[in-house]
Amino acid sequence: MKTLLIFPPQWIPYQPYLSLPSLTAYLKEHGVDTVQYDFNLEAYKVFFSEEYLRSLKSGLNAEFKRLDSSRSLP
Repeated sequence: MKTLLIFPPQWIPYQPYLSLPSLTAYLKEHGVDTVQYDFNLEAYKVFFSEEYLRSLKSGLNAEFKRLDSSRSLP
């Protein structure tokens, strides 16, 4: 049996959560075939990719215009 440990997204990318690597090492040391996947890191790669950021541009511009126009009303 193979065990897959997945770390979910939305954790801070600059300070990894070390429980999963510790658990992975423990399981491997005790003969459990273990794979670790950091989905958090993969998610941040997508969030900060040029393609994804460009896809947000028109929606953000529209929202900024809406907010600017609502501020100018009495």
